[in-house]
Amino acid sequence: MQLQRLLHPNDTCFTTLPADAALGEAVIAMTRYGKTAVAVMEGNNLSGILTRSDLLAYMGSDPEQPLGKKHLSQVLTGKLVCGNPWQSLEQALDRMAQCHIEHLPVVDAGKLVTVLHHRQLLQARIELLQETVNHLQEYVERLHDAAQD
Repeated sequence: MQLQRLLHPNDTCFTTLPADAALGEAVIAMTRYGKTAVAVMEGNNLSGILTRSDLLAYMGSDPEQPLGKKHLSQVLTGKLVCGNPWQSLEQALDRMAQCHIEHLPVVDAGKLVTVLHHRQLLQARIELLQETVNHLQEYVERLHDAAQD
């Protein structure tokens, strides 16, 4: 299964903020929309992703630092790992596990399409495995019925 099967037209399941937005704005957006990450944009380009883990690491390093003083671009960590719509579900899950990330921005032709959470990918994988189990059960039942005839 390719990631494009998990994408929906007009998908708004992710939140974006400009790179010069304050951390406090990210906290408000994540809380308001129930998200654990925001995509950070410079114009129309994805420049990074700010996750709940990034916020916790920042706050843990200096609890007295006000969230309004730092811009998102100053807190983003590491190299941005992205997927594409033609990537397989297994490849995406493997890459996320290797990179120890929970969120995968999906980019097509340089444009952010969505941000997938590992739970979404795992749920899709469970559904595929359940389909396989169901097909195998039907096959075994047909074999059993044929053997009795």
